[in-house]
Amino acid sequence: MTGFEDLRQAIITKLNDKIADGTITHIGEAYWSPADIVKMPAAVVMPESLESSYQNTAGGRHRTFIFRVYVMKGVEGESETELEKLLSGAIDELIDLFDKEKALTVTDLLHIRPTPSVWDWVEYGGGEARIATLTLNCDIIVETT
Repeated sequence: MTGFEDLRQAIITKLNDKIADGTITHIGEAYWSPADIVKMPAAVVMPESLESSYQNTAGGRHRTFIFRVYVMKGVEGESETELEKLLSGAIDELIDLFDKEKALTVTDLLHIRPTPSVWDWVEYGGGEARIATLTLNCDIIVETT
């Protein structure tokens, strides 16, 4: 069954592949955890929640796996305007990437829907960081019979 682990790995792999080929230019690398961050700006993919509903009498379930992609950049030595431009560009690139049909190739995935979310300031590594989040809704049909 396709679940959080498969989808999360597919999202991280897709991001890092697109960073490597130059499609994404506003993010340095995508990670599983904030503890793994080596370079910034960084994208951390975290599971958020799961919604499930009865799909049909044949035993199917419609599941929506929800992830948050946190794009983070330390503010030390950065102009606030340049920081905002960088994060805006990163979120625009992510929306464009995941808005496409067949954005991810994962078994049972119907589609992925990116929706912009909250921006905030956070404490990170002894300093302050600006963070922009993007929500990714991954819709799956799971046969339960």
